[in-house]
Amino acid sequence: MGIGQTLLIFLEFILGFGLLVFIHELGHYLTARLNGIEVTEFGFGYPPRLWKFGNIGKTEFSLNWIPFGGFCSWKEHTNENEIVPGSYQAVKPWRRLVTIAGGSVFNLLFGVIIFVILFTKTGAPNQQKVVIDSITSQSPVVDVLMVGDIIDQINGTPINSVNKFSSIVSVNLGTQVEVVVIRDSESIKTLITPRIDFPSNEGPLGVKIINPIEKIRFFSGNFPGTRHNC
Repeated sequence: MGIGQTLLIFLEFILGFGLLVFIHELGHYLTARLNGIEVTEFGFGYPPRLWKFGNIGKTEFSLNWIPFGGFCSWKEHTNENEIVPGSYQAVKPWRRLVTIAGGSVFNLLFGVIIFVILFTKTGAPNQQKVVIDSITSQSPVVDVLMVGDIIDQINGTPINSVNKFSSIVSVNLGTQVEVVVIRDSESIKTLITPRIDFPSNEGPLGVKIINPIEKIRFFSGNFPGTRHNC
C-alpha cells in the first residue's frame, strides 16, 4: 500500500468520523432549542475560527479551521445562587437529559437512515426465492437447467428457501425427481437425478444456488441470505 493510498484512507476516516461528530452535535443543538436552552454558538469544525456565518436568533454560526465535526455551546450560568433564564441549569432535569441524549439519538437515526438508503438502492436477497447462480461442467443438470432459473418446486413441494431445496435434494440422492423452474416468466418441468458420488467442492447437482437480489421497500424484512453448493 503506497503512501498516497494510506493518506486517502486516513482522509476518508477523518471525514467519516467528522460527519458522525457533526451529526452528534447537531442532535445536541436541535434538542437544546426544543427544550428551551439557548445555544450560544454552533460551529462547523473546531477552533480557531475561520469565518462567522452570522446569527439565527441568539445562536452564532461559525466555520473553523479544524475540519473535524463540530461543536455546540449552550448558555450556562456561573453563579450557583442565580438561575439565568435560557441556561442549561434553568430547565427541568428531564429536559437536560433529553438534550444530553440528543446527540446519541441523532447518531442512531443517521445510521438507520443510511442503512435504509443502502438497502433501498442496492436491494437485498429475497430469502423466499432460490435461483441457480452457476452450474459446473460435470453437473448432471448442465443440459436441462440454466443459470438464472428460479427453483419453484421439487416433486410438487414448493421451494421457498435454500434450506428446503437442499434438504429435498439430500434425501433423493440417486433418485429421479421432478423439478419445476421459472425461466423468463415461464414454468418449465424437467427430470433430474442428484448424484450419489460427487466432488467435495460440489453438491449432488453441481450447482450453486443463491437468494436473488431484489429491490426492497422500507423495512420489508428482506435481509442478506447465503450461497450454497447443491
